[in-house]
Amino acid sequence: MEPKNELKNRIGFFDSDCLEWANEQSLRSRVLPEFGIRKRMQSKIDKLEKLFNFAKEHDIVQVFTHCCSAQPVQARQHPEVVVVPRDIADQSWQAALAGRRLINIEKIHNSPLNHSFICRHFDMFQHNSNAMTLLKKLNIPTWILFGHGFDLCVDSAAKGIIAAGFHVHFLTDVTAPSASGYGPYGTPESGKAILDYLVKIGMTTGTWDAFLQNPEQPVASTSSAAVSFH
Repeated sequence: MEPKNELKNRIGFFDSDCLEWANEQSLRSRVLPEFGIRKRMQSKIDKLEKLFNFAKEHDIVQVFTHCCSAQPVQARQHPEVVVVPRDIADQSWQAALAGRRLINIEKIHNSPLNHSFICRHFDMFQHNSNAMTLLKKLNIPTWILFGHGFDLCVDSAAKGIIAAGFHVHFLTDVTAPSASGYGPYGTPESGKAILDYLVKIGMTTGTWDAFLQNPEQPVASTSSAAVSFH
C-alpha cells in the first residue's frame, strides 16, 4: 500500500448525503460522533464507518453534503469541518482549508421537498457557486463516491466531479436509491438508466471491499450489473 501522504494526494472521498448534524434521536457515527447516519443509509453503517475510519487514518479529504431535509452542520459549528457556502461572494472558506480534511458543501435546506425537487436543490454544483472552485483547488485526481439518493443527489455529485475534470469511482454497495414519488425517479429502471449514463461518460464502479483491499488502484469495473436499486 502507498504511504499515507501519497495516497491522500491521489484520492478523496465524496459522501453524498449520508450524514446529518446529530440530535438525541440520531444513530451517531462512531468515527464522526457529532454526526448521525441518515435513515436510508443506516443499513450500510458498518461499511460507512470503515470508510470514515480509513479516511481518518490516511488523512484523506472527505467532502460531504447533507440531504435537503437533513439538519446541516453550520459554519464554525464543528472545529474540524470547513463549510463551503453557497454565496460566491463569501471566499473566507478558502483560507480555512489548510490542515482540514472534512469539508461540507452547503446545499439549500428547509424548503418543502416537492419544491426542492422541482428547483433541483439536491444538486450541490448547480446551487453552490463555490463547489466547482473547491474541487479545482483541491485538485485530487480520483474521487471515491458513495451515498444516499442515487437518482438525484449521487447523480448530481458524479456529474459535477466529472465536469470539473476529475475521475469518479462509485462504490456500488454503499448507496441507497432516491425516494419514490419525485417524477420518474427512485425505481430500479431509473437507477439503472442513470448509472449506465454515468459509466458512459467515464465513471467507474466497484465494491466497498475491493476498494479497501486495493485503494491505490480503485478503477475496477465499468459495469452496472452489481448495483441493486430496490
